Amino acid sequence: MTASHQGQIYGTTLLHSHSEIVFLVKTTSTTAQFLHTSYSQYPKSSSSESLEFAVEGDDLTFIPLQSGIDSLLVWDSKKIFHSISSGQAVIPVEVFSSSGRLSPTPLDNQQVLQVVSDKQRSFAVLTDGNKIIFGREGILPQAVELDVSVPGNGMCRLHWIDTTHLAILCPDEEHSNSSSVLDFSTTVINIEEHLGLIATTSVCPVSSIGEHYDSSFLSGLGDTDNQEDLTLSYDYAKLGCPVKQYYGGKFKPKIDLYHDDVFVEEVLADYVLHEIHGVFTYGYTKTADQVGCVSAPQSWTSMIMQQATPDPTTAWTRKNYHSCFINGSELPERHQSYEVLSNATTNAIDWGDYNTIYVFHVTVVDPDYSFCQLSTQFAVRVYGALPKADIPAMRIVISTCGIGLGALAAGFIVHKVRGKTTEEEQVDQGH
Repeated sequence: MTASHQGQIYGTTLLHSHSEIVFLVKTTSTTAQFLHTSYSQYPKSSSSESLEFAVEGDDLTFIPLQSGIDSLLVWDSKKIFHSISSGQAVIPVEVFSSSGRLSPTPLDNQQVLQVVSDKQRSFAVLTDGNKIIFGREGILPQAVELDVSVPGNGMCRLHWIDTTHLAILCPDEEHSNSSSVLDFSTTVINIEEHLGLIATTSVCPVSSIGEHYDSSFLSGLGDTDNQEDLTLSYDYAKLGCPVKQYYGGKFKPKIDLYHDDVFVEEVLADYVLHEIHGVFTYGYTKTADQVGCVSAPQSWTSMIMQQATPDPTTAWTRKNYHSCFINGSELPERHQSYEVLSNATTNAIDWGDYNTIYVFHVTVVDPDYSFCQLSTQFAVRVYGALPKADIPAMRIVISTCGIGLGALAAGFIVHKVRGKTTEEEQVDQGH
């Protein structure tokens, strides 16, 4: 290492995609950085330094992850860090406890026994304190502590079964003998179920919908700048506990028709739904082109904008519904979202990356199904999305890119100055 790269080396790896050797160096007791040395033009080589990042604990380790995007996972004795840029910028992973609270020092001096990752950008960390931390990569990496029981012999290991199931393999010493192959006991963790348990810390909790709602019901096109964050008490007496849905799944409610308390039939006709508070963090899986519309389909935005005072309970009903499968005056836009649900199409709700409770108002709009105005309400609790950080992702991207460009410019200037100095020294020696 050159004089400008002094510090204790805590790890190294090859990044074949960049033809680089990467070193993790602790520059001071509270800072560290990655050093990159290119070997593509051996014996000549060039080196560069990444941005320094703050560390708190002792020791320091890192490994490349399996997502295929040059991601690195770094940890000391207190915190976990992540880089999506082969170490050029390193960001702390926000780790939340099983109760949903942010853990300032998630490792708490525990030793990391194993890290497993997959190509879907998920990772899991196993510690000698029998803790499993599950997380996902990203510009703002986040993770949660899974509430699972791991045997305390320190010999267990993790193994991905598929994208949503993680196995804990532990030696079964009681059923093994010295003359045979060691037996293992296996415990399978359903990641979705554990994230669901974390999301439901009480039976029917209060829900905060933050800034992701539009009181004018225009899906974010209205004036949302002056809105305050909403925290709503859930009406358990009216709605019962909400249906639980994993954020990565698709959802299509089954609507049944009752006469008083007597079941009549399942409703197969066209219906629409809206979130009663104006939450718009969900969408639809199909477009007008995909379902075969021959005319422009109606939408909540277009129907609400026809009203002087927004009222979604009356904006779109059987009285003004027009099927897009019937010729109309306007041709459909190919990629326009199709917002009608029925048994006739596979259209469904596509959740966003938010944990919240949606209270939907459903209206049957098919004019041929009934002369009555049929409607009802139900609630869905979406879980499994990791908590969002307070700093917007774009701000971090811009800041990181800005710092990176600054470091690149500084490196170029230093290189030019050093080159010029060398040239001057050679000229002096020649004289």
